[in-house]
Amino acid sequence: MTQRNDSLCEIHIRRIPKEKLIRLKRQAKNQGKTLQDFMYEQTLRLADGEEIVAVQYKMLEQQSQLAQIIQANTEALLAQETRWRALLGEEE
Repeated sequence: MTQRNDSLCEIHIRRIPKEKLIRLKRQAKNQGKTLQDFMYEQTLRLADGEEIVAVQYKMLEQQSQLAQIIQANTEALLAQETRWRALLGEEE
């Protein structure tokens, strides 16, 4: 009796233009893979690509927020330094 792994699904693609299929088979062969293995890896890479882009976008947002915080802190420190200099009678 064979066991089913319900966490794995199948994809069937129909009506691929012949010249495209030939090109895909050639790419698979050049990498020493079967068309099935080649398409499996490409499909996973495509699916992971969206996750990677989402993470990169989130990182850019956080970097922007961090830059704003650093800028605000720098301005606050400079203002504090100016106040201290005025209290101590130092000139800028």
